[in-house]
Amino acid sequence: MGAQLRELITQYNPAVLQFDGEWADAFTPEISADLHRFVRDSNPQILVNSRIDKGRFPSDEADKGSWNRSIYAGDFGERERMVAWVHHEHEDQGEILAPGQGWVTNDRAQWSWNETPDLMTADEIIVDLVKTGGDNGNYLINMPPRPDGSFDPTQQALRLEVGAWLHRHGQSIYHTCGGPRKHEGSYTSTQPGDTRHLHLYDPATTKIELLIPATTKITTLEGTSVSTERISAELRLLLPEAVGNSPVRVSKIQLTD
Repeated sequence: MGAQLRELITQYNPAVLQFDGEWADAFTPEISADLHRFVRDSNPQILVNSRIDKGRFPSDEADKGSWNRSIYAGDFGERERMVAWVHHEHEDQGEILAPGQGWVTNDRAQWSWNETPDLMTADEIIVDLVKTGGDNGNYLINMPPRPDGSFDPTQQALRLEVGAWLHRHGQSIYHTCGGPRKHEGSYTSTQPGDTRHLHLYDPATTKIELLIPATTKITTLEGTSVSTERISAELRLLLPEAVGNSPVRVSKIQLTD
């Protein structure tokens, strides 16, 4: 592994290294320390995930513990979307307080290549992406290669569909952090500076009431005004239909709060 890691760092100059396998008994704190020291000595600018250390399992009694970044190595924590055969771990929910990343794979059944995968749809990936962003997390998605190193055309098509959505809505995802407004099962938000992007992923929701100034400018990403009405101290947004059958409706809220 040391030779492979050296090749990755010296030949490809990665910005991020994603480790896994710290759950194995063979992965000891001594191995973790050696790995972390090697990466830092090779390039101190590389970001490494929390699984370079044993911090995800801080005790034998806990299936999955919280990462304590003041004690364990790593630059960011992670939230794994569990595949079907992993029954003993739970999926974390809610806002990611430390720097963190959600990671998921196309196939609900397993992470490696599968001839008969149970694939997520592009719409499901997009909704998962915006919810992770709204929880203040980065998003990493796995597409396993086939045994010959090529990629399945069906899974490539999924990537292109998600990429097309990001091409239209990327300003509400890239270079943002989690926003202050969210309601599980209905909507979430991201924020770049003084702008808030409201991501509505429940198609049945047509109105949302927010406590924001009546003078707030609210539009779709395309610039079309979103209708509002004042209800007591709150502003009710009358949300437009999705553009182009998008699984997520995005409204741009420009304010300072």
